[in-house]
Amino acid sequence: MEFLSWSPDYDLPHPLINAQHQALLAALNAFAAATAADSEADPTETLVFLTKYTAEHFKDEERLMAQANYPHLAEHRAEHVALFEEVEDRVQAFIIDGDATGLLDFLRAWLLEHIGGADRQLAAYLFDHT
Repeated sequence: MEFLSWSPDYDLPHPLINAQHQALLAALNAFAAATAADSEADPTETLVFLTKYTAEHFKDEERLMAQANYPHLAEHRAEHVALFEEVEDRVQAFIIDGDATGLLDFLRAWLLEHIGGADRQLAAYLFDHT
């Protein structure tokens, strides 16, 4: 069973952003699976990939925003920075105690909130202005 399933409700009017969100969701599911008690996978390896891919996604979004003169670029970028600061703290907690529950719950909530809020607004802007 997946930790989080893709829903058509998450679709945005921008194919690159959608594809990257789906990849982030898949990576989050892989991390959740790797942290399961019966898993032989290394959750750290999966977490490193998830973190690197998220950074790449944020750079792509910020590039798209700059190219389109997106008026909320500074606020959106600030959300990205805040996420990385929070994730860094939660990853350290996971490394220390091995309990992924808090990190997984945080990442799921953040991803869905970001897709439904800031990224939905960005994708609509890009759809209308590019």
